[in-house]
Amino acid sequence: MRRAWSVAIALTISFLCNIQIGECNPRCYICDSVSNANCMHPREHKMNTNACNPINVDEMKVAIDKHEITQLAKYFDVEIDKGDLGVPLSCMKTVIKVHDKEMTFRGCQLAPKDNIDLCKKLIDEREDIVKHCSFCNENGCNAASLKSISVAMSLLVLPLLILI
Repeated sequence: MRRAWSVAIALTISFLCNIQIGECNPRCYICDSVSNANCMHPREHKMNTNACNPINVDEMKVAIDKHEITQLAKYFDVEIDKGDLGVPLSCMKTVIKVHDKEMTFRGCQLAPKDNIDLCKKLIDEREDIVKHCSFCNENGCNAASLKSISVAMSLLVLPLLILI
């Protein structure tokens, strides 16, 4: 019985290390490399992240429209109730190449579900210009890849399970 409680406590600690208390959606880099060269490496340039919420989901579409990438604009035309803070959102990174010019777009979009996955749709339908597309759910995760602190914290909890 004591072991069961110890395992439950360790799992709870691990779970709490992997969520942001009071915040369901991550904080994301929201930028494009055409307007801001720092967007290529946002961590190196100490760019700020923004709360991923329904209000800033439109930012990727605005950037794509601004740079007249008409082939992709329709994919980012998402209708979300701006007051619905419960809608699941994820950070997104998309790299496209148009006329030999590679561009990186970072932002916030609807989280992928079984029947809706914007990255899958972009890659399946526009592999001619979409070179990379990915979603993630950790704060600042749509920058260059680094080990996230929550993964490190989870790994620290693992020895607790062994010691108990």
